[in-house]
Amino acid sequence: MCSVSDSDLCSLSTDLAMADRLKCAVLCRLWETLVEGALVQHDKDIAFQWFCNALQDTHSISANVEHTWAIIDRDSSQLLLTEKMAHLDPATMSEHGYRCFATYFNAVSCWTVLQLKWSCLHQAYCTRIGQQLSDPM
Repeated sequence: MCSVSDSDLCSLSTDLAMADRLKCAVLCRLWETLVEGALVQHDKDIAFQWFCNALQDTHSISANVEHTWAIIDRDSSQLLLTEKMAHLDPATMSEHGYRCFATYFNAVSCWTVLQLKWSCLHQAYCTRIGQQLSDPM
């Protein structure tokens, strides 16, 4: 029986923060191993906390130290939400699972709203100056 500890996941986060952001395939493999493959609910809850922290810009590991994690980009977050989290059973979801789902749902929704606002702003600006500019996004 293998159990995942908080310190193992903090160590993984610190190591990954120094590397590039997680690729979608690696992220899905982590989800499958840590969440779908969890033997007990506690392990799954630790994984949910880790996924939430990995998405956020900063996470306080201790009271005085802030570490930047943000190792999951927008596209990977959206993939994780739609391909993995959407298949969680709400009837058996823990509070940590719900928080994780809500965090990703809000982040993906926020990015979508910002992208829509940017498109509208860009279109209005181009119309105002009478030019066709390429959308930098």
